[in-house]
Amino acid sequence: MTLNSIDMSKIKNRVSVIIILVILVFACEKSEDQNKVKPEVYGKDGIKGLVQKGPFINGTSLTLYELNASLGQTGKSFSTQIIDNQGMFEFEDINLSEPLVEIRANGFYFNEITGEKSIAQLTLHALSDITDSTQVNVNILSELEKGRVDYLVKIGESFSNAKEQAQQEILSIFNIEMDSILSSEYLDISLPGDDNAILLAISAIIQGFRTDAEVAELLANIDSDIREDGVLNSTTFQAELVSHAKYFNLHEIRQNLEQRYESLGVIFSIPNFESIIQNFLSSTEFEFQGIVEYPENGSGGPNLLNPNIYKYNSTDNLGNWNNSITAINPKNIDLRVEITFNQDCEPGDTMDVCTGIWGLWVDGSGWEISYISDYSPDTQTFTFVNDDSGNHDMKLCLVEHGSGDIELYENDSIVLKKQYSW
Repeated sequence: MTLNSIDMSKIKNRVSVIIILVILVFACEKSEDQNKVKPEVYGKDGIKGLVQKGPFINGTSLTLYELNASLGQTGKSFSTQIIDNQGMFEFEDINLSEPLVEIRANGFYFNEITGEKSIAQLTLHALSDITDSTQVNVNILSELEKGRVDYLVKIGESFSNAKEQAQQEILSIFNIEMDSILSSEYLDISLPGDDNAILLAISAIIQGFRTDAEVAELLANIDSDIREDGVLNSTTFQAELVSHAKYFNLHEIRQNLEQRYESLGVIFSIPNFESIIQNFLSSTEFEFQGIVEYPENGSGGPNLLNPNIYKYNSTDNLGNWNNSITAINPKNIDLRVEITFNQDCEPGDTMDVCTGIWGLWVDGSGWEISYISDYSPDTQTFTFVNDDSGNHDMKLCLVEHGSGDIELYENDSIVLKKQYSW
């Protein structure tokens, strides 16, 4: 055997060893890759839900943002639109690396208080963990809790605990005590059940008789107030909640929603939200401040509707306007006033008021007036009902002397009953 043949044999052996080693390395790497846990993919089955205040309108735009564990956006987002007038939406073909999402909805909605569609758009948000769910509803509760959840997570609370704590804190604002309630993203105002009734009641209270811009402002103000301590501290915001709710016609709210859902041809069962609102009004410590004002004076003088005035001006000349019937009613609450005028009839009265020239004269606008009793020389009872304007100011001329009774109703609920004289 020559030297060259020995060298070639060694080279062949070494090459064989190298090939075997390479094969082993690739085999190990493949084995390791197979043993690695593949990252979870979230949302592969899509995300769907409802956007409700009342129900949002077809065409409302929605954006879904993927969030990290600190609720910061990862940069991945998806867009869709509501596909019908009951607020239904769906995100399809989304693949997320994180289970936490934020959904933002912006659009017009059905106002359950007025029974009309909103004039301006409203933005609502929802935060959710979609690990085990493809359902995320967006509503007033999900909006109210968002800022508080974000704060709690950023100070170290887990997402699930933050959601539960924020929800309970919001319920306490409305004097609602429930140990267990579905998470906000599973609630639906068109379905029965106490949890859904809570959502509808709070939605109605937030809406009140507010414009769309005022609703957005109130939501932002509550968010700022409760963000760090979970308590609504502002007496102004407290009064706003209870004062509007006190004027509700609960039957009309239910009727508005039922007619809306019937017109959409969907199956519904409006929950018992009325008891939630009634409990709030009867148990809250928030101070009521009426949204209709009855100033001390109107254009003609002292205001008969002011609760603190009982003695009014008198005149012997029908040309002297000396009193008023005045209400400042920016939310156009239904007002009705029943006033009895009992004129004193004594011999020698100026203008002989008890023999045909009756001493009540009015001038101005804002009230529709009608008799509610037969004419009498010394007694008349009138009803004053507000027209469609925001201010109701009528001059009143009371001649000679007399007395009477006043009953004032707001949305058919009596708010003032007093005796007066002139």
